[in-house]
Amino acid sequence: MFKAPIIENPRYYKLVQMQTRILILLIFPYGWIMTSLDLPVWTITLLLLGYIGVVIAIFRNQKAVRKILNRKQLEINEDEIHLVNQKHDILSKWVVSPTDSIITNTDFAMPHYKFSDIVGAWRGDSPHNFLELRKGSEEVRFEFHLDSDYMRIQMQKILDHWIARGIPVKRI
Repeated sequence: MFKAPIIENPRYYKLVQMQTRILILLIFPYGWIMTSLDLPVWTITLLLLGYIGVVIAIFRNQKAVRKILNRKQLEINEDEIHLVNQKHDILSKWVVSPTDSIITNTDFAMPHYKFSDIVGAWRGDSPHNFLELRKGSEEVRFEFHLDSDYMRIQMQKILDHWIARGIPVKRI
């Protein structure tokens, strides 16, 4: 079974971009300045206070990201797709059959997993993982957040199972 938080709010991608920028701007200048031992004590104290302020901003940003991601969850098994809430009540349910079609990413990505993802997040191009289910005239699209290789592998196993069952899976 595959489980992942749903991204319903486009603000999530702006928060990831902000988090990336804060982290990069935090690491390089502060690391360079703090290694210089020729600074007076008052300067080091001010830098440490600034560093603490940036760390607080990171925690607040991360809290906002978690708030967005903890609302609904996508649960997929080999036969069904469920949309569940925080209490694990099923909000929507779709049975996947060979007459349906699936459109999804060619490669699933996690934020800050590769250097190219970090550069993309800096520019505002965070990876978008999605699954689109087409049942006749009904079209349902889910954007979701991956935070581990295990989740990525589980999703790949379900897609492989659907392909083996004859369900058309298009990777774009």
